[in-house]
Amino acid sequence: MGTAAIRDWQNFYILMGTAVATLVGLIFLALSLAAGRTSGRRPTETKAFVSPTLMYFVSVFVIAALFLIPTQTLAHLGLALLILGTVYVGYTGVVLRLLIIENRRDPLYFGDWLWNMVLPALSYAGVGALAISLLNGDGDALSWLPMPTLFLVLLGIRNAWGLLVYILYFDAIT
Repeated sequence: MGTAAIRDWQNFYILMGTAVATLVGLIFLALSLAAGRTSGRRPTETKAFVSPTLMYFVSVFVIAALFLIPTQTLAHLGLALLILGTVYVGYTGVVLRLLIIENRRDPLYFGDWLWNMVLPALSYAGVGALAISLLNGDGDALSWLPMPTLFLVLLGIRNAWGLLVYILYFDAIT
């Protein structure tokens, strides 16, 4: 198990990379169309809710790109995924700080904490744990990696939808 096993997953990750690239484009389009409506928002509010959603998609895009490197090995993939998982778990700490700031200004709902901090942190930790398995030579971890990857896509879709609804609601009450 090694390069051939990684190659077996390439079509899946081509699909994931294409999907998230399309979704990122739609987020940029939606934010561009809503640019006039978002001008009254605080910078921390934007960083706490828009940036993490984009990061879910970026992380999946990076995972997909790692699978498409022609000479990729389990060890190199494991190391890259461990770095990615660690960096993004750290990033959820930044999101936590921003959510705390926002919570002081305007109390957040449980779902805000769950969907924007807790579940992404668990997904990124899952990527890191599977990376450690790959580093230990467990090629079966490749079969589990789609779980946190798909979950990050679903989190991104859910949070992008929530963001759009929030922008429309904010526009309606102002």
